[in-house]
Amino acid sequence: LMVNHNVTCSNAMSPPLPFRDPDKIAPGSLKVAFLPQIGDWPPAPPVKRALLEAVEALQAEGIQVEEWKEIPDTQEGVNLFFRIVGADGFGWMKQILAGEKPVPLMKPNYQLTSIPNALIPLLASILNVSGQRHLGNMLISARRQTGDGLMNLLGDRLRYEASFISAFDAGHYDALLCPASPVPAVRHGDVGKLADFFGSALLFNTLGLPAGVVPITCVRPDEEGGWLGGKDKAEQTADELMQGSSGLPLAVQVAARHWREDIVLAIMAVLERRFKSKPDYPLKNPIIL
Repeated sequence: LMVNHNVTCSNAMSPPLPFRDPDKIAPGSLKVAFLPQIGDWPPAPPVKRALLEAVEALQAEGIQVEEWKEIPDTQEGVNLFFRIVGADGFGWMKQILAGEKPVPLMKPNYQLTSIPNALIPLLASILNVSGQRHLGNMLISARRQTGDGLMNLLGDRLRYEASFISAFDAGHYDALLCPASPVPAVRHGDVGKLADFFGSALLFNTLGLPAGVVPITCVRPDEEGGWLGGKDKAEQTADELMQGSSGLPLAVQVAARHWREDIVLAIMAVLERRFKSKPDYPLKNPIIL
């Protein structure tokens, strides 16, 4: 627990270093890696625009920004998240609900608790053959693990984290700029239809890195319409969401190394300052309840 930047209640989970003040970060001293896509979801055109506008804004502040090309497979990091949370076949979810009916968002994962491990590869193959690759990928990642399998899984996560940080260090980067989501704000009830679209957030859960999301702009009328096509139901839902999306908020995500929340907050502050005075800045008008 922190009060006025001081740790008032320390425990084994407390960071082994003092809180750093983001106001003391010199933006011009930073080098930022630009990552235009995370996982298997290509960002929608307005999301790409928001990212490029954010890159230009940071560069205008004297921050060095370059596209990060020598990076470990980000979809692997997303898959590791699903493998970890599904390591007991989502039995933890059944235990928490204790007989209560799951809300629609939780229902697909809850249904996995009744599928035998032996059937999961077959079901995943059927989904992939039918074009539902996003759902098939989630399913194959959610198999129950034995004790040995769990230890191997945790080892996989550590190896992935080490390779990610090694590549980050090789580029001498201080922070990472990437999509907050491949689509604008999602309608209530549609998240469950989009399978693994939120991998942009899950990647940093897997890595344990500090990350923050900052609004940049809104979808323009000429940016409405789908961009993916195909028969994958999750992608079809994403295309549908872009219909009538004009005015929906768009944000970008900033991440940094372990314990460097100050760098994340400093870059977010720069972006907020650069964009909040623009006419298409989200939340410019107050929300009246």
